[in-house]
Amino acid sequence: MIRLALTLPLSAYEYPVAYLSRLARRNLAGSVSRFAEDVGIDLSAMARGDEISLNQLRYMAGLEPDAFLFTTIRIASATKCFAGKQVLHRETLTRRDLYVCPCCLKENHAGQDPKWRPIHRLHWQLKHVAACDRHAVRLIAVPQKNDPGSYRDVTARISAHWDEIIRQASREEACPASSLESYLSGRLYRPLGDDWVDQIEIPTLCKAAELLGSLIQHGKRSRFLALTDKQQRQAAEVGFDVFAKGPDRLISTLEKLRRSDPEMVGNQPHPQFGEFQRFLASSKKSLSTNTLPIRQVVREYFVSNFPFKGGSVVLGQALPERKLHSLNSACIQVKRRLEFFKDMLVADGLATQGAAGQVVLTGPLTVETVERLRHQKDRLLFENETAKRLGITVESFRTLVAAGLLRPRTDQSHKQKKTFDFWVEDVDAFKEALCGNLPTLGSSLKNSDWERISKVPVRANCNLAEILEIIVKEKIKPKGLLNGKSRLDHLVISVSELRAALPKAENPGLPRIPAFRHLGISNATLNWLLEQEYLSSVRCYNSDSRFVIEMVTWKSMADFQESYVTLAHVSRKTELVPGVIYNRLKSRGVTPVVDEKGLSKCYWRTDVQDPHLYLLPAKPGPRTGKLWSRLSPEEQKTAETAILDMTLLRPALGQVGLSRKLQREGVDISDQGVRSVLVRHDLATKDKRKNRANLS
Repeated sequence: MIRLALTLPLSAYEYPVAYLSRLARRNLAGSVSRFAEDVGIDLSAMARGDEISLNQLRYMAGLEPDAFLFTTIRIASATKCFAGKQVLHRETLTRRDLYVCPCCLKENHAGQDPKWRPIHRLHWQLKHVAACDRHAVRLIAVPQKNDPGSYRDVTARISAHWDEIIRQASREEACPASSLESYLSGRLYRPLGDDWVDQIEIPTLCKAAELLGSLIQHGKRSRFLALTDKQQRQAAEVGFDVFAKGPDRLISTLEKLRRSDPEMVGNQPHPQFGEFQRFLASSKKSLSTNTLPIRQVVREYFVSNFPFKGGSVVLGQALPERKLHSLNSACIQVKRRLEFFKDMLVADGLATQGAAGQVVLTGPLTVETVERLRHQKDRLLFENETAKRLGITVESFRTLVAAGLLRPRTDQSHKQKKTFDFWVEDVDAFKEALCGNLPTLGSSLKNSDWERISKVPVRANCNLAEILEIIVKEKIKPKGLLNGKSRLDHLVISVSELRAALPKAENPGLPRIPAFRHLGISNATLNWLLEQEYLSSVRCYNSDSRFVIEMVTWKSMADFQESYVTLAHVSRKTELVPGVIYNRLKSRGVTPVVDEKGLSKCYWRTDVQDPHLYLLPAKPGPRTGKLWSRLSPEEQKTAETAILDMTLLRPALGQVGLSRKLQREGVDISDQGVRSVLVRHDLATKDKRKNRANLS
């Protein structure tokens, strides 16, 4: 093979077929295929990257041995090829359609003969490059001749449409190259660097950038092929910007997408990243692309944030063992009912509880965390388990908790159902404080004052919590344990010591029976006085009986005794029976305030202050007071008014009592005169006088 006399300088962006096409035009050949045949070069082999044909071209054109190092297209299979050491794909490289930048070609021409000067650049044939990174204009397509073999004659196709290319260069609108297009335009012509994005094959990078950008901009349910060309180009740029900043930026982007999607957070999360995830997980050979660099990063993120069980296939690779748990799988591992397991998570700060009661995890549940919860569960007891361990009933145990003698594990106010749990250590320490170092007693107790603690509340009118609180405060000491069993229901204590140690508060009054005995009245009289509000009562805790009962207040009894005195109290001061005192007082005109049938007699205290009224027998004396007939009309009118007023004021007084009362007030009237007035006004009986007094 001889060297050509007419050669051309090689551009760094030029690939072998394009250079041979220019060389054919420079040597006035009719076409590149005829020129290759004339010089003995297999054009098809050169187009496939055959090294023998390339060496022939280098020798013939006088080029360096490393010419076309980065631009040689080598066909590896029907779907895969190489540009230098860069892996390309049939979906990445355009083989028959020809794309050019009109501004670059015009710049190469520089007003000279265009036959062989315009240089066609390899990166223009990448499908993902739609604009020139130097001139910020859109690439244009050069039509193909009818001859099927003419698609390789690049220079001839450009020359045939030169005028149209020049017109396009002058009126082309600005179209800045995207970051992905600029990156691809430079990557083809340089060695691969150490950047993570350089380790990703170009087909993988382009496809992943498109799908990731579509996911970011249009959501997980979007389909890339359904987007417009403009949207696809924007999506590819957005996705590439993420990859260009490295794996950390990719992970942060996925995390942001995850947190914004309710289906990927919460108690049962699973990854849903749409076409981007399906692309990385696909095992179809038709893709012919190596997604390993991206897949490794994304898989590690999936495994670290989503609860895959051991053996699951995550992005094409089986997971040897589980790293995270979901809420349900963690609950199964801990072996606790779900509602109680949720309480554990909230108490430990691993979950939050909303206003409606729903529980949401605050972060992933690692295997280590769940294992710690499982060990923690083994140290926790529910109410029924704790009560059984102490040897008491659940109801009795709840009184201990309410009294604060045994506290739950933590603040569990978040629980809707107040089912607390307790540490085993705390329960055992509480039991040891009560049952430790006590002597063993036989099953039969010889001392009648000793009793099992389970039966003491009935005898001492108290509850178990009060008894245990007294024992804990060391006010009394248990006598021993029945049969030596360390259980609370086997504790034996002294009932008398307990009664003495029980706290006693001042009572606000007296119970009913002591109250009517204290006042010297009957129970019926006490009821009547309470109904008429002479006395008042309250229901309260009695420190003696330790029950809530009705008690007559001390204040109401003191107020009553200040104004009134009962016949029984008057009788207690003398050796006279109440009946004698009643008759003597009645004979002297002193009538009871309470004189109802079946009720105890009560007097105004001022009416019985003089002891002579009931100590001395009554002696019949001369009739006193004027008769009604001997009163003047003015005196009758005055006496009648006074009698009626006194009757309404003291309806219990009879005619003798009224007569004497009026005489002491200066109205001289006999008891017959009083009676005549009472009969005339229909007030002869006490009941009528009381009714009239109530009406007034």
